[in-house]
Formats: sequence, structure tokens, C-alpha cells
Amino acid sequence: MGTAMAGFRIVALDEAPYAALFDVDDAALRQHGAVRMIADADFGYPCRVSLEDARTGDELLLLPFTHHAVDSPYRASGPIFVRRGVRQRQLAAGEVPPLVTK
Repeated sequence: MGTAMAGFRIVALDEAPYAALFDVDDAALRQHGAVRMIADADFGYPCRVSLEDARTGDELLLLPFTHHAVDSPYRASGPIFVRRGVRQRQLAAGEVPPLVTK
């Protein structure tokens, strides 16, 4: 028995909160809990803004993202990658980007 999943939507993060971080030095990035990286492969650096893997040589930030911002023990965060200069990807309902299915 299959279930149709067309009602879900994967939403990329907005690039605006991260854009200015690319212009600060590494000491300032550390104050945000972030580090600057250069992708050394075409796989393994999934950008949460473009919903694509970074390509070798792309500049990225690795930083914490609070994905469940509640005032309880269930508050949760995890690390994310954001590539320099990308725009928020808009996906159709039910669309799954290739980086999720690899």
C-alpha cells in the first residue's frame, strides 16, 4: 500500500542572514560558532540555501543552525553548510533535490 507524498514541501534557507558573514574575518566567524571552508570535493558539502552540493573550490561557511527554537529541552540545532553567493532555492510541492536522494 503506497501513500502519496505530494503535500510536503522542502524549504531552503534564506541566504540573507548569512551573506554578510562571508565578508568578516575568521575571528569574527568564530564568535558566531562558524568556520570558513573551501570544498575539496564535489560531494559532501550540502548547501542548505541552494539545496545543492558545493563544487570543488567553492567557499562555504560551516555554522550552527537552530532548527527547533523552543524554550524547552526539545530545543535543537545542528551544523549546516552555506555557499557564498547562492540564492534561496524554491522547490515545487513534492520536489526532492538530488542532494537528498544521493
